[in-house]
Amino acid sequence: MEKHTEVDEFLIHLMTGSEEGILRIYSNFYPAIEKYILSNSGTIEEAKDIFQDGLIVLYEKQKSPDFQLNVKFGTYLFAICKNCWLKQLRLKKRTKVVTFEDDLVLTTEDSFEFELEQHKKYKLYKNKFDLLGDNCKKLLSLFFQKKSMADITRLLNFKEENFARKKKYKCKEKLIQLIRKDPKFNQLKH
Repeated sequence: MEKHTEVDEFLIHLMTGSEEGILRIYSNFYPAIEKYILSNSGTIEEAKDIFQDGLIVLYEKQKSPDFQLNVKFGTYLFAICKNCWLKQLRLKKRTKVVTFEDDLVLTTEDSFEFELEQHKKYKLYKNKFDLLGDNCKKLLSLFFQKKSMADITRLLNFKEENFARKKKYKCKEKLIQLIRKDPKFNQLKH
């Protein structure tokens, strides 16, 4: 029961932006994130940025009415930060990635195969993305550019944000269906 109270306390600190509470979040959880990022080709500045990004992602997620935190606050925050960092590494095409959970190591020798596989995945995605209607392509392009739903609603002349959200969901589902139906998807999955 204490753990649940602790989780609620950290979430409340994050939601309210309490300066003292945010400092407690930093002192309790930042060191593990920094250690992880430094051991995976990162710098202290990048660790600080990723931690900040992780807090923002968690803050946005907790606003969702169906959000439930079924693990400790720190575990969830670490997972978000880890995913943000791995995404950043992929974007930077770094050659060495070490994850503590599964001891995956991508060395320079493996990086060619990894990049080739990433290229094939992107090619499949791009091919299926091009099959979507113009409205879906515009909407998803804006979403992938990290435009807010309010901006997307305005830019695409939708009447309300909820309509834009529903449309985005349907377009995303359509894209996922197209990708999953392609025989190449199963080959790339394994």
